[in-house]
Amino acid sequence: MADVLCDIQISEAAVAQKNYIPDSANRTNAGYYNFIFLKHKISKDDFEKSYHYYLSTPDEMDSIYAKVIENLSSRESVLRGLEAKKVQNVKIDTSAIISIEAPVDKVH
Repeated sequence: MADVLCDIQISEAAVAQKNYIPDSANRTNAGYYNFIFLKHKISKDDFEKSYHYYLSTPDEMDSIYAKVIENLSSRESVLRGLEAKKVQNVKIDTSAIISIEAPVDKVH
């Protein structure tokens, strides 16, 4: 359940970043949910039943969301590491830098 919720959180964040109108966001989320359910080999009904069960058992839901947070934090850490590595590997070709000077009468 934690892996499914983790993927759902990521997909919802991706949709939120796009600033879709609500109807488009709902359709896009539905498409992501279908993909997530296929990926985890569960049906929408199975997910909803499980989700409602865990809502009725707060301690278990808290435990699941602790795993979700741990998983998301781990993924974020890996991505930040990759970003840092990518930045470190960037080489600047200084011969390609062109100096452009503004005309003297245009400088304020």
